[in-house]
Amino acid sequence: MKIKVLLVDDHMLVMSGMRELLEREEDIIVVGMVLKLADLQEAIETFNPHVVVMDIRLKDGNGLHWTKK
Repeated sequence: MKIKVLLVDDHMLVMSGMRELLEREEDIIVVGMVLKLADLQEAIETFNPHVVVMDIRLKDGNGLHWTKK
């Protein structure tokens, strides 16, 4: 079984690089990429990731605050 990862960052270049690095591993698949916290809940429900890799400073909020929910 592959580990499903959801990426959250407000910089597409950063997410694209992370996706490329993560998907070099045979047991990891990036199931989605989210640019803003406003779209995070829907992405989690849609993609059902095992892991969320999230920037802590986003344009529309604080990633650390959201993780505490």
